[in-house]
Amino acid sequence: MKKRWYLLIASLLAVGMLAGCSDNPPAENSSGGASTSGTTTSATTPETTAQETSPTTESPTTEPPAESSFNSDLTFVNSVGAWLETADGYQILADDTKAFWALSDTKMEAGEAFTFEADVTINDPMNISQVALYFGAADSEHVKNGAYDLRFGFKDNLMRIFFTGPETRRYGDVVNFTDEQMNTSSFHIKLEMSADNQATYYFDDEKIATVAVEDYAGGYLGVGTYGTNAIFQNISVTKQ
Repeated sequence: MKKRWYLLIASLLAVGMLAGCSDNPPAENSSGGASTSGTTTSATTPETTAQETSPTTESPTTEPPAESSFNSDLTFVNSVGAWLETADGYQILADDTKAFWALSDTKMEAGEAFTFEADVTINDPMNISQVALYFGAADSEHVKNGAYDLRFGFKDNLMRIFFTGPETRRYGDVVNFTDEQMNTSSFHIKLEMSADNQATYYFDDEKIATVAVEDYAGGYLGVGTYGTNAIFQNISVTKQ
């Protein structure tokens, strides 16, 4: 009988303990798991550093803009004739034997020493062509207002300095081309003007003559042709 009472009491105690446990649900930890009594092992997520990355877009591989093939220290602002920047340089498209020119906005003052030069190619027969370096133009509007030019006249077989405008003047003696020069379709021409108005000119780096241009008083620079589809390239102006 005693044994039965003991068993009954033990059963009642067990039921009470179970009821007490159901009234207090286990608390959840911050990670959502139930906490247990005794030694608690917290499960920590390994720390990861999230690197902020922008979407990787490949930069377009574009070629740099091609530079103009025309190399010049001058910017031309007024002209007569159809002047074009071509793959070979600055070209006049001449369809007859008229005089054509292009004047720049670059001006040399009186008493200012400078060098003016260019590479020239003539596409038409040499015997009807002339090319010129204009200097001392009264303005950049038109050569008829007065301008000097260093002329290489294959048509007339002469290299000389002229003044064109209301009147025509010639400076220095006539210098003729050699046979070799007359048959050269590509060449280099250069004018050196000193501070005291002495003009020295060259054909393919060979000195041709030095001429006094007493009444030169400065002015604008340009290029010109007569009766030829000439191309000017590497136009250079250097102040001394």
